[in-house]
Amino acid sequence: HTTIEMTNRYTPTAVKTLKWSRILFSGSSCFTLYLASFFYLTSYTFYLCAGLMGVRFLVFYSGHGAYLAEHSSRASVERNSALVLSTACWSMVVGGGILLASSLLTPPSENATHSTKIYRDFSTNEILIMFAAATSISFVSNVLFCMLPTRIGPDSLVYTSPKPKLPFFKSMYLMFETLLKPRLLILSLYFLCMGLLNGFILGVFPTSFTFTKSLSSYRRLPALSLMIAGFGDVIMGLFLSFFARRIRNFGLIWSITIGMTIFAICFIVIFLMLPEMAFVQPTDQLSRYIEPSVSLCLLISFLLGTADACVMTARTVISALAMPERRDQVFAVSKLYQSLSSAVMFFTAPAMTVTSFVCLLGGSCAIGTAAYFYVVSTTNCAKVSEIQSPSL
Repeated sequence: HTTIEMTNRYTPTAVKTLKWSRILFSGSSCFTLYLASFFYLTSYTFYLCAGLMGVRFLVFYSGHGAYLAEHSSRASVERNSALVLSTACWSMVVGGGILLASSLLTPPSENATHSTKIYRDFSTNEILIMFAAATSISFVSNVLFCMLPTRIGPDSLVYTSPKPKLPFFKSMYLMFETLLKPRLLILSLYFLCMGLLNGFILGVFPTSFTFTKSLSSYRRLPALSLMIAGFGDVIMGLFLSFFARRIRNFGLIWSITIGMTIFAICFIVIFLMLPEMAFVQPTDQLSRYIEPSVSLCLLISFLLGTADACVMTARTVISALAMPERRDQVFAVSKLYQSLSSAVMFFTAPAMTVTSFVCLLGGSCAIGTAAYFYVVSTTNCAKVSEIQSPSL
């Protein structure tokens, strides 16, 4: 996260200087190197590759957003954003499958733990299987990024909102200036909310499975939860893609409305289901009203995945349209705030109870949604919607 904050200001300049395919390839290569480093793990290689992982995260997603905007028109950007997200979220399904397969392929004697332990131990073989599979998939993605098409359609957002190339220091000044734009400062509340939600879905909520006594015996529940959340992302992404082609501004208004409504339902159920200390430490406390079960946890994971697809699609669309002349900077700023709030959450999570998390996430969702709708209302959607062309 420190590397992300340091490199964020330089990313738009790199995106404007290099081709999108090179940006995406560079980010993907850093990720491959990070995964491969676990085959020869030392403190030096780990922290070095972790730093490269931060560079990869920001460079890749800024280039990814810019490439998506370049190959989309105003008529297709909402549908393309949902479709790309749906495809990308198969990685959660595959990742959960790898985690589950590594556990099944490892002899029980190697990953068995003492009966008094309620946390998950991973054997050396499990770790090697997981990172070998992930590294292989990442290497294939490097090859695919080298083969990306570079042709730009005549109704691309790049042509409808052209941006001249600027010198390095001018680009740096433009980045800092964008950070202080009133519209971006307001929209930052939504980006911060997204960082909290991502950290909760991927890290905090699965932790409760091992900390809650009634769920701790299901050692494969985190892997299944990840797969189910991925399926939720994929299904909702296809749903949004289908309706974005038929309903105007569906990716702007309806996607965030659906997503935040589902999040509210999930937070209420989590509050009623999990013991108060389920996010802090192993606990044998009773739940408030609803008894925790595997089926209910998987259902919540699925709903969290669908809600995540909605808010991610809404973020991509508003980032492309809020300031069309500074799309690269807006994509970088969105990741800046998102990574910042995620880092703060992971540092403070060990001291936060279920009630604290529900109040924090519920309040941030309400504030972030209000900020999002305000920015949408001040964005000239009528003007940017003039181009109604076939999808790119």
